[in-house]
Amino acid sequence: MLISCVQSSGNKKSVLFKSYLKSEFDFTLNTDRKYFLIITESACTGCDKSALNAFSKSNISNLYLLISKKNYNQWNEKMNNKNILIDKTGNLNKINIGAENTALIVWEGNSISDVVSLTPDNVDSVFLSISM
Repeated sequence: MLISCVQSSGNKKSVLFKSYLKSEFDFTLNTDRKYFLIITESACTGCDKSALNAFSKSNISNLYLLISKKNYNQWNEKMNNKNILIDKTGNLNKINIGAENTALIVWEGNSISDVVSLTPDNVDSVFLSISM
């Protein structure tokens, strides 16, 4: 995929993320608000555990888990949610969208509007804020 060098960094990340979801999962993003819990292979265990616990308790219909295959295999007993995208190719760790480790991507208005790093200290408040 070619991206013009005149695009802003945020726009490049949005184009990369949108392209990644389309090519890996045939998932099309539009202007509707969506949340993506991102768990990469380099995510810390404590952050993963806290975020996945909040995800499994959540009933937010526009919340998706995007998780590496390695981490899915480790944590799959905690996952009872239908909105799970498993990165089987490892490309999640290769695209630079600003979501390293455990993070929440907010998609709104056809672009990434926010990337929030998640820790055991903030995960509950972040999930509470998106459930309202």
